[in-house]
Amino acid sequence: MNRSTLFPNREGGRCLLGSFNPAWQKLRPDMELAGLEPFQPKDVKAKYASGLKKLGRDVQDSLGHSDAKMTEDHYLRDGIILEPSR
Repeated sequence: MNRSTLFPNREGGRCLLGSFNPAWQKLRPDMELAGLEPFQPKDVKAKYASGLKKLGRDVQDSLGHSDAKMTEDHYLRDGIILEPSR
């Protein structure tokens, strides 16, 4: 498994969104019952990306983005407290 893969598939590679979303939707009711504020996988991905940046890691490559602007505009949230995505 690639250590920088946040949500690995069974083979250790990156999990594709189409296979991840159904599993995530099954978790949402349990998260709400536990009193957790609803959030989307991209919120976790943004937290992960911001943490990697603080560690000096290559965030763009870890997220699999070919465009650095995509990474910067959508996933790096240093010092900003945001409401969870809906």
